[in-house]
Amino acid sequence: MRRSLALSPLGGMMADLTLSDLVAIGIVAIAAILSIVYWLFRHKLSTHKLRRPEVTQAVEQMNSAAAEKGQRLILALGDRYNDAPGDLGGAAGLPLLAGCTSRSAFTDQPLKVVSGDGSLMLLSQMAAQRIYNHAQAPALFSPDEIHLAATAGWPFMAGLLPEVGRRGNFGLLMDGHFEGESLLALDLADRKQMTIAASSDAITGQGAIFLETDSPIVGEDHFVPFFDPAAKGGEGAILSALDVLRVAVCLALVVGAVLKLAGLLP
Repeated sequence: MRRSLALSPLGGMMADLTLSDLVAIGIVAIAAILSIVYWLFRHKLSTHKLRRPEVTQAVEQMNSAAAEKGQRLILALGDRYNDAPGDLGGAAGLPLLAGCTSRSAFTDQPLKVVSGDGSLMLLSQMAAQRIYNHAQAPALFSPDEIHLAATAGWPFMAGLLPEVGRRGNFGLLMDGHFEGESLLALDLADRKQMTIAASSDAITGQGAIFLETDSPIVGEDHFVPFFDPAAKGGEGAILSALDVLRVAVCLALVVGAVLKLAGLLP
């Protein structure tokens, strides 16, 4: 019977570790070492050539096109933040909100933000207000542009659909936790010929995004900043480390499959 790690001495703890535990510890250690190395040499690296998902460029183009046409962008932040305080996926849309707000602060139609979580709405208002204050235009900030639709999946969609259906909308941005019901908002935006950029940390939400968008974001790219990901040395180091680690994991999976087929692994 497996002994409890909390009651075992250091030697016993090492003995209790399984192969999966050792592999996980090794991956974390390699990721940490790569991040430190890239951070130390960040000034010598060409950070502007870092890989960026296609949707990041699409979002930048959406902001420019919406400003030129005098139309509005809708940003949906998802409905899961309070229920999972340790889940960063629910707050992944906050950097996107900051980037879009800074680009639309002085346009005719500021960014419209719809949230499905009360705490996320308050954080969004604080982030947007800080951007307006930094731009020396605090009077232009309107809390009404960032509102709470509902606090659950289907009610949240019921509150989001009227905003998507309004006239004068150019595009729909969705970044956060979305389940399969997000297909309703995506389908409505598609039928209104709106530009769509979406990301979700839920499998069902990713399935809906695959059906309605041409450049979906999946996996760890969900946490990649949409604007200037290499602007800070720490962010550039993390992205570089993730790229190297992704290649290493893929190679390890291929080698393991070959060894398994060859009968060299149990």
